[in-house]
Amino acid sequence: MDWPRAKTILIGAFLVLNVALVVHLYLWPQFDPSVRPLRPAAIKQLLEAQGIQVEVTMPRRSPTSPFARFAGPVHSDREITTIARRLLGSGAARVSLDRLLNAEAVVSYRDDGQLLIVSARGLISYENQGAGGGAPTFSAEEAASKAAAFVRERVGAADFVFTGATPLDLGRYRVDYVQRFRDSFVFPGYIRLVVTSEGVVSMSMYRLRVTLETGSARNILSAHEAVLVLANHRQNAGEVGNLVVQAVDFGFHSPIYDTADPTWRGFPVWRMRTSRGEFFINAHSGVLEAQ
Repeated sequence: MDWPRAKTILIGAFLVLNVALVVHLYLWPQFDPSVRPLRPAAIKQLLEAQGIQVEVTMPRRSPTSPFARFAGPVHSDREITTIARRLLGSGAARVSLDRLLNAEAVVSYRDDGQLLIVSARGLISYENQGAGGGAPTFSAEEAASKAAAFVRERVGAADFVFTGATPLDLGRYRVDYVQRFRDSFVFPGYIRLVVTSEGVVSMSMYRLRVTLETGSARNILSAHEAVLVLANHRQNAGEVGNLVVQAVDFGFHSPIYDTADPTWRGFPVWRMRTSRGEFFINAHSGVLEAQ
């Protein structure tokens, strides 16, 4: 037997097998291919049979998407001073506070009943003690308008999008914004404001730095398929009852990590706001992501 030739053949066979495994693990779609042939009309029928109504027009996306890389905002002292003067006014003065924000050291500024706190990892917190009261007849539309003026004039966050106003108690609303990068949402990035008829009572803000991973694009689920995946998750969990899908948005999602690495990976997801809460479906794998 020609052992050198047999050895060469075996090595070649193992190389081919390894290449096939790499293609299977990293280049093929990461979701169940049995879902792919279903048309939107057929998916809609399946959803209706499970008591799921879709009240929005499903967004369209490119058939592929890469991963994102997130990094927290680390502000210099000069940048924090600029933020303070824009939020509080030109009279803002640096003060020392005996407190932490998310267990982190902070830099603080105060002016005329207003307080700004910036944590070491870039979380911004604003408080206005002069806007605590308000008229009980204050509406969600008025709250959204006051919040929009505050964000536009004092925060200057053009890369954030209004997502809704939620009543907290009589005359008080929480107004939410989510960060946007190019044509996608960045769900860990947010602005949350508490608003009364007297103005903005408080605000918290976290703006991430975002890049896209080169060469990491993979096939993604369509919005219709992602809703079907959510239905399957509910069925597997034994959940029953009607569900209304009120909004479907594409973006990148990940918890905000506290690690030695200053950057971390964000997964492409479909976010679904429904009558039973908010859900994130991984657009690569179909996994239900933790909020």
